[in-house]
Amino acid sequence: MARFSMAALAVVTAACGGPISVGDPADGGNTFTRGYGSISVGQIDLPGLPGSGLRTISARFMPNGPSGTESARSAAWRRALPSNCQLSTGASCELARCGQDMATLDAGTAANAGTLTVQGPGATNLALGQNLMTGDYATTLQDAGTWWNGGETFTVTASGEASGVPAFSTGVTAPPRLSFSNPAASSTAAVQGVPLLISWNPGPGELSIVLISVTQTESTLARCTVAANVSTFMVPATVTQALHPGAATMMLANTTEAVTTAGDWSLHFEATSIANYNLTVQ
Repeated sequence: MARFSMAALAVVTAACGGPISVGDPADGGNTFTRGYGSISVGQIDLPGLPGSGLRTISARFMPNGPSGTESARSAAWRRALPSNCQLSTGASCELARCGQDMATLDAGTAANAGTLTVQGPGATNLALGQNLMTGDYATTLQDAGTWWNGGETFTVTASGEASGVPAFSTGVTAPPRLSFSNPAASSTAAVQGVPLLISWNPGPGELSIVLISVTQTESTLARCTVAANVSTFMVPATVTQALHPGAATMMLANTTEAVTTAGDWSLHFEATSIANYNLTVQ
């Protein structure tokens, strides 16, 4: 059966944040001619094992920012997908149908920001260099325990690169770990063509519902977004209809984001707390 590699899954989850549009008030109303940077810290809990899972730090700096009114996070989501995906967009959800090979990610050419130094819970002067093969800054810690419960601060400082991204320093406040009443267990079910209810205790942030369903010939991904300060969301029937019967994965990701600038670069620093669920599609 076709499945995601952990590397592909990490790239997809890095695009879970809420939308910030280039040229919107959060960006100071400017259009950034040079590019944008996406920086992320994340904690991914494994099904039924709170506090045990993946803790990730990643960053990528793209010389060309999103065009028109496309949000930076939507562009990151699209770049995280292989080039063989067919995309469709609804009011709150994006759906991608992709071929079997999910290993080749069409991420474009990245710029260099020098050395990144991360400070925060469980990360003291953690230095990251750019991977010259992929262009990414990334590290993953397995079974590293809980990083945060909400309200903690992460900062990242870049030494800068003359031909790439200028030096900068920015921070973000971690989102709360939302408590979900539906699904109530680490394993749950969805029925093709029937809306899927997600409910939780409201809090700050932007909630992304990411669904991943694969067969031997096709992979289907869906991402729906909603403000975390509401309490319910119905995944549309059009999305559940596109899922393949059998085992699938659902990720519920709450994200907070801070936006700053360095020269003519727009920098988006996000913290994401992800609950991972086993999903059976009927």
